Amino acid sequence: MPDWQQAVQPDTYAALLLVCAMPAGDACAEAAWRVLGQVLQGRFYQRLRGELQLGYALFAGFRQVEGCRGLLFALQSPVCEAAGIFDHIRSFLGEQRQLLAALDDAAVSRCREALQPALSPAKANVARAEQLWQLYLAGLPEVHLQRVLRALTALTQNDLLQAHEQLLSASDWRVLASGAPSLA
Repeated sequence: MPDWQQAVQPDTYAALLLVCAMPAGDACAEAAWRVLGQVLQGRFYQRLRGELQLGYALFAGFRQVEGCRGLLFALQSPVCEAAGIFDHIRSFLGEQRQLLAALDDAAVSRCREALQPALSPAKANVARAEQLWQLYLAGLPEVHLQRVLRALTALTQNDLLQAHEQLLSASDWRVLASGAPSLA
């Protein structure tokens, strides 16, 4: 069971934020988790919004929350309670292994290339300052992003599958939701 925090929300719609922390803070793991977030974000929207029509304000991707780096999933729904949203997200994540295994080298390469500009140290001063601040909050050295960029170039589909397995087996998921967890 994740660490579940319930927050009062003035809206009648249910909402849930799920933070799945990376188990390791090394550059290779972060590169894999960043690409995993890149792959999952479109699928998350398609499945939960398009196919299941659960709600809106959907988000999936790699983020840092309170110095903790990992994947963040968010959904607000007028038709599903918070516990149901969590169950749908967990089901979605479990279903992704086959889709990740079917990715070809070109798809993995496109995801790697899409991430490179965000990690580049050649950014405007404000964006670079934000990068450095986030590294500081995570307890990481300034060279960490260059290490992640190098790790991206060697990333394989197998690395993505391993990151997915780490995600599913992680024991420190954190939830902030507008309702209580399910008792089951």
